[in-house]
Amino acid sequence: MTAMLDVRDLRYTADSACLLESANFTAHAGSLTAIIGPNGAGKTTLLRAVAGLLPVHGTVRINGDLTAKMPGKERAQRLAFVAADDTSTDDALTVREVVAQGRYAHRRNAFDRSPIHDRVIDAALNDAQLHDLQHRRLSTLSSGQRRLAWIALGLAQETDVLLLDEPTANLDMHHAQRTLRLMRRLADAGKTVLAVLHDLNEAAQCADMVALIDRARLVAFGPPSEILTSERIARHYGVRVDIVTATDGKPRIFACV
Repeated sequence: MTAMLDVRDLRYTADSACLLESANFTAHAGSLTAIIGPNGAGKTTLLRAVAGLLPVHGTVRINGDLTAKMPGKERAQRLAFVAADDTSTDDALTVREVVAQGRYAHRRNAFDRSPIHDRVIDAALNDAQLHDLQHRRLSTLSSGQRRLAWIALGLAQETDVLLLDEPTANLDMHHAQRTLRLMRRLADAGKTVLAVLHDLNEAAQCADMVALIDRARLVAFGPPSEILTSERIARHYGVRVDIVTATDGKPRIFACV
């Protein structure tokens, strides 16, 4: 079943500081939402709040079901969160062993060796372009390759909702573009994808919707053509830009020197 993600009045406070202020939005099945905003605005906080990793107020629903009331295993079957990096993972693990962790919510028990798990892991490794590196240990990988390993782990969970924190960070141009195309394919196949992106042109290129965060507030939510305007970028990023429409109909953003 494809999923609609509905977020209502999501708030998070820590040490008397409001780190996320009353976020409201709906991400539909088959859509890719880019979360953008200046450094420290609250992008990762929003993503972690949606994932249920923070003690928040407000509600997150998947197809009407409250994620806060789901047992952990059920939530892991319906929503995957891919961190920007996971320093808690043992560097001695191989890439395949890391990706295999994404199957835990689908295994009937610790001894479940159904061939379906290997097929899903192989597909995730192929999608992330890691099949040739699957027997390498994490300690031998570059930061960009490690990032792709986390993405493959998220794919192996086979969830309808996929949350990605900075999926293109530390990737070269080739792998960043492959990752953006993969995100687009996943959304086109029916997944609900949310991704924190720093590059506004990446957001313009691949996203159906853009969520703009500034100073812990969701200040705008809508299609890239409506959100990525020179006025908004100047207001929230403090940078003057020129925006042109490319032949594909999507905006291209250039900083003014």
